Amino acid sequence: MNTRLLLGFIGGIGLGVEAPEELARGLKEGFTSLFARRYLPVKEVGIDGDKVLATLHWRPGSGFGIEGYRLSDKGVDEYVVSGEPPAPYTNEPPVFFVLQVAARSYARSGLLLLTDSVTLYDPVSGNAALLLGYPHGGKSTVAALALTRGLRVVSTENTVARVSPGGLEVLGGTEVLLYHPRVEERYKVKPPIEPSDVTRHGYRVLDLAPYTELDKPARITHIFVLHCSFASHGASLEPVKGRKIAKTLWHFASSLIRGDDYYDPHPLSLTSKELDERIAGAVREVASRYTGRFYEAYGAHDKVLDKIIEMLREARG
Repeated sequence: MNTRLLLGFIGGIGLGVEAPEELARGLKEGFTSLFARRYLPVKEVGIDGDKVLATLHWRPGSGFGIEGYRLSDKGVDEYVVSGEPPAPYTNEPPVFFVLQVAARSYARSGLLLLTDSVTLYDPVSGNAALLLGYPHGGKSTVAALALTRGLRVVSTENTVARVSPGGLEVLGGTEVLLYHPRVEERYKVKPPIEPSDVTRHGYRVLDLAPYTELDKPARITHIFVLHCSFASHGASLEPVKGRKIAKTLWHFASSLIRGDDYYDPHPLSLTSKELDERIAGAVREVASRYTGRFYEAYGAHDKVLDKIIEMLREARG
């Protein structure tokens, strides 16, 4: 007999999962693990629940496989998959598949799921910065350093945002931060939160769930694309203008749904003309509002963070 789980995501997005009872228990544990929550903006996993935009019919099997799917313009997307619950190192693809399904559901709901992104909230000014960056660009290191400066890290890897009349607002995002131990060696500081775990490669794992929630969405006053390294010194901010703003935002806003984030056996393409147009419209709107407040940041992590904090505190409330 199948059990129906509800994966409840930040922003009111729900995904239904139907699986045999024993497998469902494993999936519930797997999707609430620190590993899964590093990538998935999961708030809770319950039994049944509210209306969902996608249902995953999960069959027992080894590894992970996608057996079929049916996308809907107005109704519920249906996916048939097989395999074991997600686990770090041994069975990671289910997490990235669910992340892609969630990205489509977010787009259908008029929200953006921004990948490779971190949100820093400054309680002094009440302003927030969105940090974008490709892998190894310094986002996690800057986030870890921000914790030592009294800032709050609202999202750590994937960010849920909406476009409002006042600009981009962050509703939340992933709540698990991994940072390299070299952060402590290079900058002689340690985040004020004890690690919940350490990875095989020595990365510190911080569960920020108790510290990420805000009374209201974080209002983004500046957006930065990071290019930081431990070997760099100083900081340089270069304004991004014109078409490049929209081009950059398009990548981070659409790559998940389009399957650019690889997983085995291979990513699906879950977009459509309607969703592409919706995302493109949001991207154009954000790009027009952040001209003069969109930068590429180069240099040492701590010096770049100094610049970010300075700009947040100089911005009008």
